[in-house]
Amino acid sequence: MMRYVMMFVMLVAIGTGGWGHTARAQDLNTDMVERFIESLPGIIALGQNLQESGQAAGFQDALRPTPESGFTPYSRGAAWLENNSPENFNAMMDLVKTNGFSDVQSWARTGDQVMAAFMATEIETMSPESRRMAEQVSPEMLAQMPHGVREQIEGMRVVLEAVKQVPQAHIDIVRPLVPLLKEKIGN
Repeated sequence: MMRYVMMFVMLVAIGTGGWGHTARAQDLNTDMVERFIESLPGIIALGQNLQESGQAAGFQDALRPTPESGFTPYSRGAAWLENNSPENFNAMMDLVKTNGFSDVQSWARTGDQVMAAFMATEIETMSPESRRMAEQVSPEMLAQMPHGVREQIEGMRVVLEAVKQVPQAHIDIVRPLVPLLKEKIGN
């Protein structure tokens, strides 16, 4: 399930724009980031439960960044689980507590911030041309695009707006842990 978030975000993060909400700011430290990363294999296993139960499509829809919802994939995913899959939410609660978080919400806020900082490190390596292409899409052009393409471009803008708001301190904490993060998600 969270693997989908990582893959989706990597796919849509090729532009920039002017929308978005980010995770509520909290102090982030190396220990929190490491504990979050260590939780990901268990979270991915929970995602397989969703796939097997036929709930994955609804969950994935809930994760897509939109101008209205912003870029808070873990918080939105946790809320969806709580409302739509209580058994998986309870399993998630046990997992995040095992990884030192007080509750799913604190884990999810940490994840949202880690993801935004991770995306900031990844976007640094992207070509300026890719970012400019998304910036040049006018609202009129966007309205004429097929629904799926329009969603992707809106998602790109939301993600990149969130990335612009990431504190440099968060990027500095996450950057050395990017190889571990990629290892845990299988990239």
